[in-house]
Amino acid sequence: MNKALSPKTKTATRKWKPYPAYKDSGIPWLGKIPAGWEAKPFKRLGNFQGGAGFPDDKQGLTDEKLPFYKVSDTNLESNEVFMVVHNNSISRDTAARLHAFVFPSNTIVFAKVGATLLLNKRRILVCKSCIDNNMMGFIPKSCDVKWAYYWMCGLDLGKLANPGAVPSVNEGQLRDIPVPVPSQREQRAIAAFLDRETKRIDGLIGKKERLIELLQEKRIALISHAVTQGLDPHAPMKDSGIPWLGKIPAGWEAKRLRFLIKCNPQKNEINSMSASAIVSFVPMEMVEEYGGLRLEETKQLEDVINGYTYFRDGDVVVAKITPCFENGKGAIAENLENGIGFGSTELHVLRPGVEFNKKYLFYLTMSHAFRKIGASWMYGAGGQKRVPDDFVKNLVHPIPSVPEQESIAAFLDRETERIDGLIGKIREAIDKLREYRAALISAAVTGKIDVRGEATT
Repeated sequence: MNKALSPKTKTATRKWKPYPAYKDSGIPWLGKIPAGWEAKPFKRLGNFQGGAGFPDDKQGLTDEKLPFYKVSDTNLESNEVFMVVHNNSISRDTAARLHAFVFPSNTIVFAKVGATLLLNKRRILVCKSCIDNNMMGFIPKSCDVKWAYYWMCGLDLGKLANPGAVPSVNEGQLRDIPVPVPSQREQRAIAAFLDRETKRIDGLIGKKERLIELLQEKRIALISHAVTQGLDPHAPMKDSGIPWLGKIPAGWEAKRLRFLIKCNPQKNEINSMSASAIVSFVPMEMVEEYGGLRLEETKQLEDVINGYTYFRDGDVVVAKITPCFENGKGAIAENLENGIGFGSTELHVLRPGVEFNKKYLFYLTMSHAFRKIGASWMYGAGGQKRVPDDFVKNLVHPIPSVPEQESIAAFLDRETERIDGLIGKIREAIDKLREYRAALISAAVTGKIDVRGEATT
């Protein structure tokens, strides 16, 4: 098996029959291929072409003749297979000035450099377009487009990438990859079979992903009710004086958070620490949604004391930039190196006072009201909107006694753990479906299974 191909084909071959006859391909990693197939270098099937630089001052136009795709456009909704949505376009004259190659429709495009290369996403252009210099295109000449797309989906470019800090591949590496090639009629049959089977698998994945969304909605609803209404459905209620909230348990008090927490505490608390002291470093990507900090990196204090956000064990950190804030990125800081952490400047740090249980404060920041009201306070333009300190300090919220906070936090720990367990099992099932999908594609395009009679079944 080619080191660049998905290795998990055994499961995918169980349901489908093999070809009646095989021959040696002459290629050690490929082994035997169906008797009627021929192993050819990729360059015999079409051309590879890199993209062009895309200056900032040429970006932002959407009504010019040629779409100009960046790697990020492969993530846009509706661009899962075919590139039909674009955020940038250019005129033919601008393309000529930029020396940007104009790719024809049916070109298969993909990332050729950076971390995105490792995701192995392939997309098909639906019209003449340009792509940026972090991408490459394969222009089919003597093969079926959809078959070539599926073949390329089976290539793991991460295993072909040049060694170094930034993975990359070039046209020369791809041109000489041997490809087992059936007739074009057979290519179309394989593509039709994979269209049908991947659609079915993707449908199952979609249903499971929707179930995860429903469980996450249930999680937020459970938290939101507990931190605003408590756990006793029969508790006497009183008017909160807060329009968005209405009635709250009679024993609770509506208080402004600024009187209960310290927001974004100053670094002068750690002036006595040695500059060479080791502390935890937590960039934004290590702050998980719905709780959890991934403590995978440490730095010396002198390297982070300026330019980063400071927090310590027991603080609650909350993302303040869109879309991280709306998505629930936040956690209780625990088990930090020397009890101290530094991270993204796009984090709010909330330090609970004596009237606040830290877990209850964390759950409050996960509630629907906190996130929805906070989003309405956001300022800034485009993708850089952020929640200001004043929102956190001035939010009026119902607060129970500390013992009741502890009871609510314990209840939510138990219930959210149960929901998270269900979500974890569903994600495992999704991972297995994706593995099967990749293995099925690999088995079909390498001739391990004979799907010629299955395409219309």
